[in-house]
Amino acid sequence: MARCLSQSAMNLQPPLFDNADISARGIAAKARTLNLPYDVKVRTTKTGERVIRKDEIVVKIEDALGVKGLASLAKAEKPALRKLLQALTEDA
Repeated sequence: MARCLSQSAMNLQPPLFDNADISARGIAAKARTLNLPYDVKVRTTKTGERVIRKDEIVVKIEDALGVKGLASLAKAEKPALRKLLQALTEDA
């Protein structure tokens, strides 16, 4: 039992950079500037899907239409962009 408590206490200790007032984001930035291998945590939605930025959706719409220069569509609401992309890909 004592061994389990000591193991759980070890897991509750803050990382070393917390003592130095360095944020986790700062550590990640430094790793990138030093070209160290760093795996970015993939952001997910509440449903578990990968977060897709609006400009990524616009690029897919441009590809589906075969045109370029629709970057201003990224100012539209995301649900509207998703519906447009879905309508374009269903026709294909």
